Amino acid sequence: MPTYSIDGDSNLAVHPDKGAATREAGSTGAAFETEADFSEAVAAWPASRLVDVWNGFAGAPPFAELKEVKRFTDRKSAVARIWNAAQRLGETLEEEMKIAEQDMLRAQQEAASATKPAKAARTAAAKAPAKAKATKDATSTDDAPEPKQREGTRKATVLALLERDGGATLEEIMSETQWQKHSVRGFISTLASKHGHVITSTRREGDQARVYAIAK
Repeated sequence: MPTYSIDGDSNLAVHPDKGAATREAGSTGAAFETEADFSEAVAAWPASRLVDVWNGFAGAPPFAELKEVKRFTDRKSAVARIWNAAQRLGETLEEEMKIAEQDMLRAQQEAASATKPAKAARTAAAKAPAKAKATKDATSTDDAPEPKQREGTRKATVLALLERDGGATLEEIMSETQWQKHSVRGFISTLASKHGHVITSTRREGDQARVYAIAK
């Protein structure tokens, strides 16, 4: 079930699990799964902050048709409209996560297929007569490295960025993958929850950009 967050800068995001949403929200934001949760979480917020949340995504994909507002009629209306927008983000995340998982499965299948010729060669060599020795110029497959995941997949791209010294900013990952913010955050969360990577999320000094990295 998608979980949503609004961080200290009033940015709305969607995540595949509650832990990721809570971390993104921090101490000054809100994490929620339902409209009732959202209404309760923002009960003490001033109306102006709800306006900031709405205007933060209005006009941007996938909300191109939404217009910025100066105020809401009332708090109930603000909660309902922001929640409906969040639901659309959730649907988009689920679709993109399916695509990402298909990419990973395809890469794993290709890597598995690449090992079959090497295994067949080793099996044939083991069954060959003892007198059939390799020449000096022959190349043994026994020491050949295991095939790596197909480069160019989005998972490989994101991992390479996160493994760099200093990690990568959200904007850098978006630029390399052509994903939206919520898709990047959701995919990074799955690297931790499904694939065992320890991901750190910090604010960089100076421009305060959020930086993600794989803990070393």
